Amino acid sequence: MNRSKRIHNNPLLIKLFVICSLISSGLSAQQTKFILEGRVVDKQSGEPIPLVNVYLAQTTLGSATDTNGNFKIYDVPGAMFSLVASAIGYEPHIVNVDLRKGINKLIDIRLSPKIYELGEVDIQAKADDDWKKQLELFKKLFFGENDFAKYCEIKNPYHINFNEEDFVFTANASSPIFIRNNAFGYEIECVLKFFQYDKRKRTLAFSIFPKFSEIVSADKDSMKLFQNNRKSAFLGSSVHLLSALAAGRFKYRDEGFELKLESNPVGKAEEIVTRDITSNRYYLNYNGCILIDYWFGGIRKLSKLCLVFGSTEFSSDGYLMYPGEFEMSGAMAKEGVATLLPRFLETARGNN
Repeated sequence: MNRSKRIHNNPLLIKLFVICSLISSGLSAQQTKFILEGRVVDKQSGEPIPLVNVYLAQTTLGSATDTNGNFKIYDVPGAMFSLVASAIGYEPHIVNVDLRKGINKLIDIRLSPKIYELGEVDIQAKADDDWKKQLELFKKLFFGENDFAKYCEIKNPYHINFNEEDFVFTANASSPIFIRNNAFGYEIECVLKFFQYDKRKRTLAFSIFPKFSEIVSADKDSMKLFQNNRKSAFLGSSVHLLSALAAGRFKYRDEGFELKLESNPVGKAEEIVTRDITSNRYYLNYNGCILIDYWFGGIRKLSKLCLVFGSTEFSSDGYLMYPGEFEMSGAMAKEGVATLLPRFLETARGNN
């Protein structure tokens, strides 16, 4: 079945997705590091483009092109990523890169100059009250309804445009959105590809490709607070659950999760997870909704994960691959950009 046609909306659920990483390999492959290198040129002229920001989405890994358009990214885990190339005056370009076979990659990227439509307004007037109200709605949806949202700020909000038509609220930005997360200690450069909220159905969907840069503070207390907040966001999250399920058997139970299929408890991960050993891919299988109960430190989080087609793929480090194949409600539906963490962040995945 063509995955692009797998779309389903349920008015009782909030569907939130972040297309920021694709398929991850297993732990053994991730321990081997690789070099990703390539060249970026203008698609029309063929001339090299310097100072292009090239990065692996949902990570801290990236590089800028030199005067000849060349780039190198070192210490890349053996996984599958979305490689993003972003430069002023050009359309962002995304390439899927697979390093699971243990081979260093050489990537050629051709950027298309951005074409501005007649009358397009990229910078909003600060005195536009309607736009300001739309921005507040966007931030509420974009950051998520969680404890960390109030610590996040958009550094360049006037490059975001909004539209409302037939109860559908959309947003777009012709340049990356720069976010500062003061709770986690990250600056995030975020390419926004799609954002849509249906007010009648209460369904939210957005597609982003974020790059993380750590804010380094000389204040040890600040760094400790950042680490504690990151761990707090990770615990009980969808990434936490799925990475524990990938570990197999009772790992998810040891980490505080209880799962039910209707009223029947899940005994071990293999009851709902299958692994393709050849490709090292993981699949969550159940024709319906999985009830998720998470307890830790006196805090309880209730969520529901529904599989639209009875099966969906996820990575060993906890990312669902295809947003049209699942829907979330409850605590996990409140996850947003404010709770995003970079992949392979060991401090968040430390022992409970």
